[in-house]
Amino acid sequence: MAKTKGIETKKGGINWARKLTSRKFWLSLASFVSMMSVALGENKEQATQLTALVMAGGAVVTYVLGEGMSDASGIVRNQKD
Repeated sequence: MAKTKGIETKKGGINWARKLTSRKFWLSLASFVSMMSVALGENKEQATQLTALVMAGGAVVTYVLGEGMSDASGIVRNQKD
């Protein structure tokens, strides 16, 4: 695996599992969605609901991918023993 500006890549691509487990990524996405909804004329309550929805989805995705990566590393370690 190559490293490009601190992001681990596989054959020149982005490691999406690592990116999707990043809290910074989900906060940035929630902020972007919130700002865009306000800019497009939505009220603050709807922007808040959209932000909460993005963060809840991010928490679920992060948990699932994190557990999957943890399980996969445990399987690899057990196979080496």
